[in-house]
Amino acid sequence: MADVVLSSADALLQIVSKRGIVLQPNSESVVATVIYSGKTEGVFAGKLMVRTNDTAPENKVLEVAYQATVLHGRLAYNEANTTFAVILPRNMSALSKAPEEGGAVTVVERELRLTNEFAVPLLLVTAVVDDGDFEVVSFPSDRALHPREPAPPLTVRFTADLDRLAWSLTMRNSSLPVSTLVIYTNMSVFAIPLRVYHGGLHVTGTVLERVSSDGGHDDAPFAATLSPFLMDVGMVGVKDERVLSLNFSNPNPVSVDIRDLQGVSPKGTGISIRVVQLVDESGAPVEQDGKTSLSALNKLIDRKGKGKSADKTPPAASLKPGLTLCLEVRIMSRAEERVDERFKLWTAYEAVDIRIRYVSMEGSLTVEPARLQLPPAFPGKVVSEAIYATSTYTMPLTITGMKSSEARFQARLAADVPRHAHNAHNSTPATPSKVRLQPGVRTLIGHISFDPSLGPPHENYMASAVWSLSQQQKDVLTGDGGDGG
Repeated sequence: MADVVLSSADALLQIVSKRGIVLQPNSESVVATVIYSGKTEGVFAGKLMVRTNDTAPENKVLEVAYQATVLHGRLAYNEANTTFAVILPRNMSALSKAPEEGGAVTVVERELRLTNEFAVPLLLVTAVVDDGDFEVVSFPSDRALHPREPAPPLTVRFTADLDRLAWSLTMRNSSLPVSTLVIYTNMSVFAIPLRVYHGGLHVTGTVLERVSSDGGHDDAPFAATLSPFLMDVGMVGVKDERVLSLNFSNPNPVSVDIRDLQGVSPKGTGISIRVVQLVDESGAPVEQDGKTSLSALNKLIDRKGKGKSADKTPPAASLKPGLTLCLEVRIMSRAEERVDERFKLWTAYEAVDIRIRYVSMEGSLTVEPARLQLPPAFPGKVVSEAIYATSTYTMPLTITGMKSSEARFQARLAADVPRHAHNAHNSTPATPSKVRLQPGVRTLIGHISFDPSLGPPHENYMASAVWSLSQQQKDVLTGDGGDGG
């Protein structure tokens, strides 16, 4: 077979031919794939020319007629019924098996109704799924649908291996790769995407950590149904205000309804929680719609919510895929106290339980020097200055770390500073530690070092980029340029 070409040009027809195929006697082989892209409704016809190396004139060029019928319409369905929510067990430690071993199984079934939106009758032939975890349980095979006629429901079953899904679904990876339900008809082949997701929200915030049910930190994959978090603020001064962020993002392919919010108890008078804005994946604010009212959410927080009884009430808000609900947590105590409160949010898939904990005390923390003045430095010379702190709180404080937003400044606790701080490149810092402050005692808490070589290349005269000379500069240095004077 030499090649396959059109007898006359047709911009809508694409031919993917296989050249050089040798056809053996009494054999059959695919020599080309023909793709027609329909735009205008109607019937279109033409001829393909198949050229061979046969010496017989009648077999030198073979003509193959083609005809394409273009119809405007679709096989309509409800996308909400092509998603499968798999809520994982509350206790993830129970799923201890490796993914390949298998274990606990749950089954999710969805009914899908197909409607013929073409102007001519359509015949349903069969349906298959390209994923072994899915199964087409029922399908109205050989059913002819007239225009606008809905078909009897087809049922798709997803069998979820919970042990395997526990390692595949995480807070950032909320859904599995898309599987495809393929519908064969007398007109064409239709592909319908099937998605599996966990329905959980991605929760982030200031000093927010995820904890396991036994109180320890939980680095395991997503655990739905009950999602416990800890916002450990530590110690705050009386009448000192601390403002923290708390964000709920929807990584799922479907909207997640927020059923209820429950603010802290009346004892938590020093905690104020407000919903401030709704943003998209780029962080840009999103206008509220009829299904998401920030004022309605704040009212739920103010009246402490109704909790799980809200399952039978309309959702307070609907968080669309990719959107983030931003809350602000303000803490200001007017007296010394130890606070341990809870803020809760309910969706159709989980209950998010956020524990807010802090201790407020009379006193202050003073850091010296108030204004840091380091001696002159240049790339290759590192300078440093000691940092001291004095606490007037009535109980000891623990400094757990220091950091700088500027790359050239390195902040280290006292126990972390190398023995020769002036030659940090040749020293290995000690194991990070903590510094304990006793009430009223001026204590060395660490050092701030400044290394100019860590800055951007254009501010570092020793960087190679700065020493890239122009041709004129090279000529001057080698004596090949200049005016000879």
